[in-house]
Amino acid sequence: MVWDKACLKEALDEAIQRLPPHEPPETAVSLRPIIRKNLSRGRVSHFLDNHSGCQPYDYVLLVARHYEQLAPFFHQVQVEKATSVWQPLYLRLFSLAYTYLLNKGFSPGSESYAFAEDCAVAASERLLKAYYPYDTSLEAWLCLLVQNVCRNLMKESRDAAGGPNHQLVDIYDYLGSIRDGAAEDRFHCANLRLDLQAAIGRLVPPACQEVVRLRHFEGLTFRQIAIRMGSSTTTVYKLHFAALEQLRKNLGRNGYK
Repeated sequence: MVWDKACLKEALDEAIQRLPPHEPPETAVSLRPIIRKNLSRGRVSHFLDNHSGCQPYDYVLLVARHYEQLAPFFHQVQVEKATSVWQPLYLRLFSLAYTYLLNKGFSPGSESYAFAEDCAVAASERLLKAYYPYDTSLEAWLCLLVQNVCRNLMKESRDAAGGPNHQLVDIYDYLGSIRDGAAEDRFHCANLRLDLQAAIGRLVPPACQEVVRLRHFEGLTFRQIAIRMGSSTTTVYKLHFAALEQLRKNLGRNGYK
């Protein structure tokens, strides 16, 4: 069946209203913008075209099931940026990148391993703000994300004319939800900056301080930091997340949340 976009939108809205009774009421509220965004991107039509016999209601149920299973995970990944979740996730991204590179003809060894680390770091940074449509499995989505990142870095590495543009990464993007809930005045940003500098000075081990300084104040990539510090990209990445975990706790004690 070929769906007119307006009719499909109406059918999807009706399907959301017909969710099973065990689904909490807030699920429908959360699903509506996700499904509408997927509709605008052509994902709903693509799904229905490639799954014979499926109706809009089946698509809504699929998204609802994935949302129930994975929304807490993405909150930990993108909002809380929890180290306990990110460390195994990074290892998974690295494994996907290394496997992809070997399948593309890279030789096993230290150079491919290092390039896979670069790909995993880049995929991690993209994942922080990536949109997950909840209509496909997490593993398939991560595979596609990593493959796209690998292809982009492979293209950059072949471009001898110019290197990548390493921009300064704002540490506040990583700290995410940390803000002063009580302060509404113009001095808030200055106070936060001073408290942040003091908290960075208390990071342990000292290597965490160095990683934060090089990453967020000098704008180096994780690979460049690894070379500067004489360690692996994976080690630098773990130090970075350990530093962020300490900063959230230390700033939390100062009234930021």
